Amino acid sequence: MLDPHHHTALRIADQRWKYAAARAAAIRDQLGISETQWAQMLDVLIDQPEAEAAYPTLVRRLRRLREVRAGARVGLS
Repeated sequence: MLDPHHHTALRIADQRWKYAAARAAAIRDQLGISETQWAQMLDVLIDQPEAEAAYPTLVRRLRRLREVRAGARVGLS
């Protein structure tokens, strides 16, 4: 079950930000964690079925992005 903290993290990920600093400020203000910690939290959240049930489009998009980035890292070696 997703707690309110997780819902907030996912809603932040779903927003389009004109400036990265604005997103970082929202993460700090709303969650009280760093952007790195937020990214790590998202990486775990997008593997949870509850997150996919609550935010299916977002979770699938984030999974695709993660796969592309992982593939790019593998291709660099």
